[in-house]
Amino acid sequence: MADLKWPATIPSNLKPGPYLIRFETLALHQANTPQFYPECVQLIVTGSGTAFPTADYLKPIPGAWTATDPGVLIDIYSTAAQTETTYQIPGPPIYPGFSGTSTGTTTTKSSTTTSKSSTTTTTTTTSKSTATTSSSKTTTTTTTTTSASGATQTHFGQCGGTGYTGPTVCASPYTCTYSNAYYSQCL
Repeated sequence: MADLKWPATIPSNLKPGPYLIRFETLALHQANTPQFYPECVQLIVTGSGTAFPTADYLKPIPGAWTATDPGVLIDIYSTAAQTETTYQIPGPPIYPGFSGTSTGTTTTKSSTTTSKSSTTTTTTTTSKSTATTSSSKTTTTTTTTTSASGATQTHFGQCGGTGYTGPTVCASPYTCTYSNAYYSQCL
């Protein structure tokens, strides 16, 4: 994640039409209490592609995952977690696209600004694909989420914890709720 941006390449062989792309950060800093931070981008794909994701990749929300899926309920501070070298991301598989022939790519960028947090664990999945490029149309969509400025913190924002230097007062009607020595949140 460079400059708080997540660039994503939309497969050029994707069938034209409106799409809703959902991506999220899953914070695991509180034992067995996952915090999902979803973000969506609506875009219209143009071109002459014919590929369309199968039902394996198209999931209803809510319903794309359950609390019993691997990777949702986890205690990252446990002895077992400290020795793990892999993490299974919950939810449906990521659509690989790029099957068949490719004549270019369409890129969308999403930008997010968030409050400073020193204890959030972010899970990132990266896939590498190679495609030849001819002419293509580039669509840029920006989604921005901002945190409170000044003396108060917004709902769900961090409001305390060891080393935290941001706002410690929550906007009304929320209160700063202690989670552990490293993290308190406006709830």
